[in-house]
Amino acid sequence: MAGGLVFLVGALLWRAYAVPALVKFPVDVDQNPVYAGTFSLFVDPSTAAPLAEPTVADLYVDRRVQALPDESGARLVVVRETITFEVEGFAPSTQVHQYVMDRATNANVDDPRAWAFDETNHLDRSGAYWVALPQDLDRSSSAPMFKDEIATTFIARAGPDTKEVAGVRLIRFEAEERFVPVTEAYLRSLDEVVPLPRSLTFEELRPSLIAAGVPVEAALAAVLAVASPEDLAILVELIDEPIPLEYVISFGGETFVEPGTGAIVDVSSVVDRISARPASRGTAQLLTVLERYRAEPDVAAALEALDALESEPLPVFEYRYAQAAASVEEIAGWVDDQLDRIDLAERLVPLALAGIGALGLVGGIVLIVRRRIGMAR
Repeated sequence: MAGGLVFLVGALLWRAYAVPALVKFPVDVDQNPVYAGTFSLFVDPSTAAPLAEPTVADLYVDRRVQALPDESGARLVVVRETITFEVEGFAPSTQVHQYVMDRATNANVDDPRAWAFDETNHLDRSGAYWVALPQDLDRSSSAPMFKDEIATTFIARAGPDTKEVAGVRLIRFEAEERFVPVTEAYLRSLDEVVPLPRSLTFEELRPSLIAAGVPVEAALAAVLAVASPEDLAILVELIDEPIPLEYVISFGGETFVEPGTGAIVDVSSVVDRISARPASRGTAQLLTVLERYRAEPDVAAALEALDALESEPLPVFEYRYAQAAASVEEIAGWVDDQLDRIDLAERLVPLALAGIGALGLVGGIVLIVRRRIGMAR
């Protein structure tokens, strides 16, 4: 009976202490999911002028997600993500990101070892997710995701759809954001593929404005006909001044997640579109002059079209891709192995300990009863 009690107490202690120590983000992760899709370019890289038809090329994305065991510990895991974009006709581009995550929750923590694009670009991603989602999800869940390109969070929400891959049940998460300003660190990484000018003169920007529906020629003619000498002098000066550009990203997609572990198994759709618009600090004086002549119909039309660029900026390029089927199967197999280990730790081992303990107690009781029966005879 004493031995049985030891095993029963062991089962309780296993659940209380061993399971939390064992069931958490592993420090030996080394995954290599791959993706394929298209890259669409909407501007001429040499002139920044809009193309009549976008150039579309094949896109291949190689992503390695690797835990760094030497830098990880019982509570935190350091994970490095290396992404290589290969676009037909362009030089390959590689982005490197490093995360420090709480192993028990999969959430990022603020740590000097966490950075994006280069080691000097430290990011505080605390409380948000990326490499994996939270554990124990359901179809009503949502989670803050941290996107390094914008250095802030967005919300991923569970959808109604589920599916099964290699015996692993998955639930769908989706997200969509429009026209969020990107960071300079991200722009520097993009320069490896498509050099992006940080400013353009009015003449350089003119073709894009015309393509966006701004009646440039008619508005200038109307202003020149009625403007005061002072305003004309301002306009002449502004034409040669570089106008700063603001780059924004619109992104969305869906991914399928194993709800127990929060592991991302199938990235079934990703769309990232980079767009540009004149920065308000560079156009404020020009807009002030034009506003004085809003009574002119062509000027009013130009102002309205310029206002519309805030909500519909000029497209520059777009990535559109999805995870390869073989890669999905590979990740699902790995997650299935993790689920088996979790099941062993959470259910089978404590059940075995409890079972041995119960047998010990029953065996002890049987022996006592037999002894008493024997003594009674």
